Amino acid sequence: MSPSGSLAARSISSQPPPSEREIAVPEVNCTLFLLAGYVKYGRPYAWIRSNHERLVNIGGTDSMVKDTPMKLKSIADWQTRGIRVWDVISELVCLCTVPSPTNPFALDMRYIKNLPLTDRFLVTGALLNFLDTYVVYGNRDELHYDKVVEDVKPLRRLHVQSLLELQRQREGSSGEQ
Repeated sequence: MSPSGSLAARSISSQPPPSEREIAVPEVNCTLFLLAGYVKYGRPYAWIRSNHERLVNIGGTDSMVKDTPMKLKSIADWQTRGIRVWDVISELVCLCTVPSPTNPFALDMRYIKNLPLTDRFLVTGALLNFLDTYVVYGNRDELHYDKVVEDVKPLRRLHVQSLLELQRQREGSSGEQ
């Protein structure tokens, strides 16, 4: 077997953990997930990165829980049912929220508006990319589809406003030099 063939034969569970050091420490009532796609395996995987006790009690160590991908219906159906990344995210949100939200992609605009300017610009840009892709390719029959479309408008305004503020800030700092 070729070296690349032996690599392909490895299962996802034998891989090193996706992240040794987490950059975010969520609140007590929050659960942080890592969602990663591996072309080699033909599907994404999701890991619980914090507060796994809210969802699973499998015994074992925290590192064992962090290193074991979750078994999600959306991921199991990835190759056979036309599942998209937003289906996985929706399943994760609904798994953690009781009762399940009517819009799993609802935004906390107050939180986003209070981010530092550079972070706000990057976060709004990333969210716009994700939500715009959902609006174009998502299922228009989903109950939350129209709510997502509505959320995109104020998010786009905030993104452009953040861009303008960043530009003004940079122009001001370059004029001082």
